[in-house]
Amino acid sequence: MLSTKKICIIVIDINKNIPQWLDIFLLSCSKNVSIDWLLFTNYKVEVDKFENINHEYITPKRFEKIVKTEIDITPDFTHSDGYYKLCDFRPTYGVIFKEYIKKYDYWGHCDTDQIFGNIINNLNDKEILNYDIISSRKNVTSGHFTLYKNTHHINTLFTKCKKWKYILTQPDLHAFDERGFPKLRGGITRVIKQENINVLWNRNRFNYPDHIISARQRKYKKCPGTLSDDDKWLISDSKIEYMGDEDLFQLDRPHEVMYIHFQNWKHSTTFVNNIDVRNWEPGQPCMITSSGAVL
Repeated sequence: MLSTKKICIIVIDINKNIPQWLDIFLLSCSKNVSIDWLLFTNYKVEVDKFENINHEYITPKRFEKIVKTEIDITPDFTHSDGYYKLCDFRPTYGVIFKEYIKKYDYWGHCDTDQIFGNIINNLNDKEILNYDIISSRKNVTSGHFTLYKNTHHINTLFTKCKKWKYILTQPDLHAFDERGFPKLRGGITRVIKQENINVLWNRNRFNYPDHIISARQRKYKKCPGTLSDDDKWLISDSKIEYMGDEDLFQLDRPHEVMYIHFQNWKHSTTFVNNIDVRNWEPGQPCMITSSGAVL
């Protein structure tokens, strides 16, 4: 069982402002009690009430020092996208944060614009512990959820990319944690395929069940990461279920997913102004829509 293994998920967020959705993100992480979470931010975060979440303050200078010490390169954050460049460093976490993950069997990474359901329940596949890498996206590593087995071979996979130093020292984003941009072909996904790593990425595990993803692509021409305005999910008993939308998908039953990734909704003032869950009682069902959290 994966639940018997020690897992640490690492999150780095260097931002001008504290994300308005941080409370619901942290709450959803805390409910996955068999997983530890390590959060590095340049702003104060109250995590004392969560037994499985640790926080460390980090500045760009401190991150640069860690990277220089561990892999002997210097990050460049001068691009207009700023610290979005941090995403490229995710495949290096097994090396640059090795002192933090010594006791863990797996380490991983995710974003903050997410609400997690029951992670372990969504990874209950046969022989799952035989996999070295687990991704929430089909046939590609996912920046918003990938787990790596904590071994030297897997932790240093990023060095198998011939251009890894070039990619990590350029100021612009190269999506190194996923496919990589085509002109460089430098994503960690490509490395994993070249090295014949045993990876679990047989289906998408976030936002929608697979049959809904296919129908949405035909009907709306939308990828799994783009939510529709009338989509809705129900959070109850520490799990998340997709409930359908008002147009195409009137479901006969809800479908459990690992998490919601509201990448496009976070740019909506209506959504972020109504995602406050500080008054959310334990066990109380909550509907997540483009209008925010409906208790």
